[in-house]
Amino acid sequence: MDKFDWHHFKEGRIRFSGATRGIDQTGYDTFEVDLPSGRYLGQLQRQYPDPDRDAFNLAVRAFGAVDAADVGGLAAAATLRPSELDRVRALVHHLADEVGRLPEANRPFIMQGLFLGKVVFPDGWAHGA
Repeated sequence: MDKFDWHHFKEGRIRFSGATRGIDQTGYDTFEVDLPSGRYLGQLQRQYPDPDRDAFNLAVRAFGAVDAADVGGLAAAATLRPSELDRVRALVHHLADEVGRLPEANRPFIMQGLFLGKVVFPDGWAHGA
């Protein structure tokens, strides 16, 4: 399986989509979700709970961009129904769990290293959240 292949779960399909340069010219690691209302991108970031940065959790910093150039904020993000955001939460958890068990060489950069198994969705991660 390629690092950026689609993963299929009962809630839908999701994939890591690599790095992109957002509207603010900052590089972001992204994922993409196929929902009934459309295909949307989100921004991922590692969170290091230990000061040595040996292991990490994932945080979804922003979600709902319809174009890769809009990743990195919510200004151009779609407003999604709560049921769709619940689906996104489930899909991100499934993807992280599945990819976290793959050999490191088969994981995208954002997932390389020791993934602790937690995905965080901070307040304001998406319109409607």
